[in-house]
Amino acid sequence: MQSVLLMIRKGREPKIQDLFSEMRLFFPLLGFGIVVLILSMIGYMLFVLPGLIVTFAVSFSCAYMLPLMTDKGLGLIDAIKESYAMAIKGPVLDHVVVVILYIGIMAVGSSVFIGALFTQPFASIFLLSVYEDRINQTDIIETV
Repeated sequence: MQSVLLMIRKGREPKIQDLFSEMRLFFPLLGFGIVVLILSMIGYMLFVLPGLIVTFAVSFSCAYMLPLMTDKGLGLIDAIKESYAMAIKGPVLDHVVVVILYIGIMAVGSSVFIGALFTQPFASIFLLSVYEDRINQTDIIETV
């Protein structure tokens, strides 16, 4: 995420070394992923609708979590709180559309194995572009 964000901001080409630059986030994100997986599976086992609600709620509130963790160096809980605050700040419908488009791009790419190799970078660039716009809007609002 950080290397793609630097590509968007400064035009810097991503490097292989960037893959391991944020290894401190591995275990917190692994634990978070396991908790979300368990909650989603419980929701899907109860009935499909609670599982979909949990999945959409996590996608909605944690969309900017990874960029915040790498860009601002936030911890897991702080990144979730800030991501949720960014999601509900401004037009919420715009954020819902961003989440739906991101999930749609990832779903189309995941339907074919080789497709994920092409759609994952595009989805990440799309999400980070929206993140950059949200950060810039927040900075403009805070200066006014």
